[in-house]
Amino acid sequence: MVTLHAANAKGKASRRFRIVAGDTLALTPPMGWNHWYAHYDRITDAMMREAADILVSSRMADVGYGYVNIDDCWMNAPKHSDPARVGPLRGPDGNLIPNKYFPDMKALTDYIHAKGLKAGTYISPGTLTCGGFGRQLAA
Repeated sequence: MVTLHAANAKGKASRRFRIVAGDTLALTPPMGWNHWYAHYDRITDAMMREAADILVSSRMADVGYGYVNIDDCWMNAPKHSDPARVGPLRGPDGNLIPNKYFPDMKALTDYIHAKGLKAGTYISPGTLTCGGFGRQLAA
C-alpha cells in the first residue's frame, strides 16, 4: 500500500493505493499507434491499414505495439473544409456515421484484427469532438 498526496491552491487530498504485480497483469503497458499527430483530419481507411501493416512489418507488434487507434475525424462532421467529411452525424439507429474516407468500418477493423492487432476508435462525450466531428445523442 502507498499513500499519494496532492495539494494546490484549492486544497489537499490523499488516497491510499494498493500496488499489484503478478501473472494477471500485462508484461508491458498497452502500446500502439494513434493517427492524431501524423494525419489529424486527413486520416483515411488506407492510412489506417498502412499503419497496421507497418506495425507488423517493422516487428513493432512483436515487442508489444498491439493497438491501431483511429483518433478524431473518422466520423462525419457538421461542417468541414473537406466536403467528403461532412454529412449526417448519426443514422436512424443512433449510431455515428463514418465519413466517406471510411466506407466500411467493419472491414477496416477485420483487416486490423487479421494482422493480430487490436483496433480502437475515439469519440467524445461532449457535443462534438476536439476536431469538430460526431455528436453525442441528446439526453
